[in-house]
Amino acid sequence: MKKCTNTCEGELPIDGKYIICRFCLYGYHHKCVGITENTYQRMSQKKKKEWMCCECRKSVKSTDNKSVDSTKEILDFTGINELKVIILELKAEVRASSSRTENELGRLSLFYDDIKNEISELQKSNKDLLQEVKQLRESVTEKDKKIASLEEKIIQLEQYGRNKNIEIHGLKLHPDGNRKENLHDSLQKIADKLDIPFSLDGVEAVHGLPTRRKTDSPPIIVQFSSRKMRDFWISKKREKLTNNMVLADGSDKKVYINENLVTSIKDLIYKTKQKAGELQYKFVWVRNGKIFVKKREDVFAIKINTEADLQKIITMKCLGKENM
Repeated sequence: MKKCTNTCEGELPIDGKYIICRFCLYGYHHKCVGITENTYQRMSQKKKKEWMCCECRKSVKSTDNKSVDSTKEILDFTGINELKVIILELKAEVRASSSRTENELGRLSLFYDDIKNEISELQKSNKDLLQEVKQLRESVTEKDKKIASLEEKIIQLEQYGRNKNIEIHGLKLHPDGNRKENLHDSLQKIADKLDIPFSLDGVEAVHGLPTRRKTDSPPIIVQFSSRKMRDFWISKKREKLTNNMVLADGSDKKVYINENLVTSIKDLIYKTKQKAGELQYKFVWVRNGKIFVKKREDVFAIKINTEADLQKIITMKCLGKENM
């Protein structure tokens, strides 16, 4: 710490509020050199820079009669001293600026720590949310599987209720006569043509299905008293049967015998045939409400229970296992 050059030898204030001799560059309390506080406050920066202590003023006066060279040396010395004063002032400004910068950096450091803590909290919260979302997704996936399983069971139960039924498509009905007698007569004629032992006593119900458009050959539902009888009729479904063979009307329109399937299974058959056609699967068929596909006759069949099972066909195709 700098001290006053006067006899007090007290420490000079760090805020720079003291007077410096422009020759010797020594610092003084302005009160110690006879300058009052008011006078010091009114002094301009120029006057403060030009101020000289008593000793230096005496020295300057004693050189008034010296040669020009001596005057030049004094002037040079004065310029150097002024430069030193400027340097000292610059140093003071740099110290003050450095102090302000340090304070600002301190505040920025605290702000950075706060932001860092907030980010850390957000990361932790985000991690917890991601874990919660993962658990919810797993829960939803599990519930979706259960729902799909329940839907499949409902379809199976509904289909089970139809395991004694068949559907007859393409059969024309006589325009005259009792409708029920007409249907019974047609069933008897079909049974005769297909060599099926048949009695109306084994039929619990027979009726046509309603259609959106008028037709002379609406689908017919037949409910037998036993599944065994139903299966016997289904076993004959591949045999060729036409309206002329049943009604002797000269029509070669084909008559088909199919299982009585619920709507969801019919929709699944349609989608399965589409996908199988795209992937060049040769066989698609239904047996007891179950759908099967097969690439060729000499390979294993793929069972399709739900629409999601259609992925099996795609996977087998991609893996080249459809020929196994």
